[in-house]
Amino acid sequence: MTRLAQPLIQALLTALLTYTVAAGATFFGLLTADVRLLSMALLVIVVAGWLVLRRRLGWRWHATPLDVPILVWLAAIGVSLLLNGEAWRRILMGLWFVCLYIGVWYALVDMLANGALRREKLMEALVIAGTVVLIFGFLQLRLWLATRLPLVAAGVIPFELPRPGSTLGNPNTLSAFLVVVIPLALGVGAAARRMGRILLGVALVLSIVLLLLTYSRGAWLGLLVALGVYGVLMFGRYGRLDPDRPRRWWARQSRLVQAELSTSALLGVILLLAAGFLAVTSLTQSGRAVGLRTGIYGTALTAFSERPIAGSGLFTFGRALAKAQSMPPYTPHSHAHSVPLNVAAELGAVGLGALSLSLIVITRTMIRQWRAASPRDRAVLAGAIAAVAAFAVHHLLDLPAMMPAIALTGMVALVAALAPTTGAEPLSGWRTRLMGVGVIGLWVALLVTGLWSALYYRDYAAALQYASSTGDYVGAAERLQNVIDADPSMAVYHVEQGYLYGLAASEGNSEALPRAIDAYERYVEQEPDYAIGWVNLAALLAQAGETDRATAMMREAVERAPAVWQFQFALGEYEEAQGNNVAAEAAYRQALALMPDAVMLPEWEASALRRDMTPRAEMSAHAQAFRLLDTDRLDEARALWDDAAPGLLRDSSFFVVEALLALAGGDFETAQSRLESAQAVASTPEDRAWAAVGQARLAAARGDEEAAAQALDAARAAVS
Repeated sequence: MTRLAQPLIQALLTALLTYTVAAGATFFGLLTADVRLLSMALLVIVVAGWLVLRRRLGWRWHATPLDVPILVWLAAIGVSLLLNGEAWRRILMGLWFVCLYIGVWYALVDMLANGALRREKLMEALVIAGTVVLIFGFLQLRLWLATRLPLVAAGVIPFELPRPGSTLGNPNTLSAFLVVVIPLALGVGAAARRMGRILLGVALVLSIVLLLLTYSRGAWLGLLVALGVYGVLMFGRYGRLDPDRPRRWWARQSRLVQAELSTSALLGVILLLAAGFLAVTSLTQSGRAVGLRTGIYGTALTAFSERPIAGSGLFTFGRALAKAQSMPPYTPHSHAHSVPLNVAAELGAVGLGALSLSLIVITRTMIRQWRAASPRDRAVLAGAIAAVAAFAVHHLLDLPAMMPAIALTGMVALVAALAPTTGAEPLSGWRTRLMGVGVIGLWVALLVTGLWSALYYRDYAAALQYASSTGDYVGAAERLQNVIDADPSMAVYHVEQGYLYGLAASEGNSEALPRAIDAYERYVEQEPDYAIGWVNLAALLAQAGETDRATAMMREAVERAPAVWQFQFALGEYEEAQGNNVAAEAAYRQALALMPDAVMLPEWEASALRRDMTPRAEMSAHAQAFRLLDTDRLDEARALWDDAAPGLLRDSSFFVVEALLALAGGDFETAQSRLESAQAVASTPEDRAWAAVGQARLAAARGDEEAAAQALDAARAAVS
């Protein structure tokens, strides 16, 4: 290696990792057509540059610790693909990313083994890239301080700490990045000079603060394990753990060093106490209860029991979860929030075998690397090993590596912990040729298919943008046909085309209606477990006058998403239109069981069957108070509310009822304050409807009939 090559490679790698975690390998980068195409173009340039460089400098191929596990993983995926042919498109999508990570592994190992990179420089590149993530994370905190904290201080909304996502867009993925970077920074800092250690120390404190605010308990546990592993390794870096060694080492340090370490220890205790407080409060935070994942874990175990040998196929867990849970209202998830459970569900016993082999090989290799390393190298290696431990523990309880940026972050830590460095014995003979053909062939296949997919995805996004900017829904749907012809097994293209044709049909284009129906029929054939396809197909068939088929499709939708009151209500309407009053009443009853306040909808009174059911409906305390106020029974409303309010969630409807009670008493200022709270916490269409009704009542009380009418229109639109 020339003296210029190493710094240049490190600078380019740092820039590439910064782009990766800032945009390129995030969900934003994957779903934004221009960024996705740019990423593929950069990947072509980087891979071509690496291959040219290694040829000109005469690099040799080396065996890697994961050669055998990689082959076992590919065999497991292949077996699962053969036994789950109906899901081949999803499986190949997941396989592309698996092969990408394999290609990155071989490229990085190649650079370390041939001396183009040193272990600490690879780790340093990711730590430097992490400064961008830190900056954006704290900018989000600044925004919270400027916008949300004043509302908290004014009593408008309840106190709740922010959960930053930074460039990664989600607190859980941010925590997965930080929990790897923190141990890597410790390893880099051990080999750095004093100023470098000071800067890294500041970055570490900021990273831990940001990690705590993510409320990711799996990442907190991963960090504790990482710090434990790092501490044990550093105490034993010279080959043995001596309980008296720390005391003797402390006595040899200057007062300045002792002061620095004491301050760091105090900060550590403060952060641990903060972590404990956040852990306790997170158990009662909305959307953070422990029991929310038990259903997902149970689905994974059920999927494994149904297909224990080879699973349901790579990247198919989302389909299994849709089959097991009502979506909506439950949120779709593409993974089981646990690597072992996800592997069991998607790849079965053969996948669990590959996972077990990988863990054994990784552990044995790290032990061998540690024993062979010099004391200086151990200081760096300890950080890499701790980062791998943190990544592994976190992924027992979550799976943020579904985002490529996080998977690549973990890959950097794994390479730093396992890769052979300069001096390793290169391959020779047929093994060299086999490795070269395999790795280069893998990259060629990845780049060709990746570019092909990115180009057609650009056409797909352009068609949607055309529809948005012109309102020419038929023209946009026809533009999608080229994409569908190229990749007919991609279900999302069919549902988008059906939606566009459906929009055109809703504007009176009769020719678009059968096309919309045809597109949705193709979609539900490919993805029968997602209720929204059946719902829209039912609506289109009803519009076409095919009421029998529309009712049948709506039954399919309700079967897949039985916990959605709107779907039950719609099914009741379809059944009632068919004269099936018994079935209609059953559907309406189910809608009321899910949403008792549905009787307050204007549409409810439009049906005699529904009107007869109103007296039997058990409305919420919010709705009962609302109706009492409507009939000027203020004292009854206040008595009811005083009794019920302590046990109610402080959501939009809660604040609206409080506003109406204040308004009934002539307290306009309190009413306005409560309505601001209702708007601030609104997160669902029902929430926004309640807030709009409250605004309408306040506007009417002030004599502004126009504003009141507009607010009521907004409320109706929210729940139509």
